Amino acid sequence: GLVHKSELSWNSFVSVDEVISKGQVVMVKVIDLDVAKCRLGLSIKQTQPDPIKQTLDTLEWGNARTIPPEIQAVMDKLKQIDGVEDVMIGKQANEEHIASQELVVYMTKEDTEDGFNVVARLGNTLQELNIVTRLSRDEMRGRVSSAMQAR
Repeated sequence: GLVHKSELSWNSFVSVDEVISKGQVVMVKVIDLDVAKCRLGLSIKQTQPDPIKQTLDTLEWGNARTIPPEIQAVMDKLKQIDGVEDVMIGKQANEEHIASQELVVYMTKEDTEDGFNVVARLGNTLQELNIVTRLSRDEMRGRVSSAMQAR
């Protein structure tokens, strides 16, 4: 099997040898199985807890400074979901030690008076988005998931 460089570590790195060395024994998770090509997709980072889920409560959140275009696109996509009345920019944080090379969106645990909050993570930027809706948590989770897959 192969471990793609994006599946080596939750942290950003310049060179693969910063993360792993020849002969090193590692634990991996099978994330893809291509029977036709006899290939396994493996991940080292998915054997470890996602640091963002562990650190959301410990970050210093403040007013949003600049919204990356990819996160603005997420807002636009969320606004198109049937049952979503509005999506507003919430607080923002930057984490030096966590750098995601891809956009990830999480629903937070707390409900708001008029809907839910989600956190979009891209690079070192974490952006809270306030979603105004009357949908249930399960309905919203499913629609956010579908919207993100359709990107």
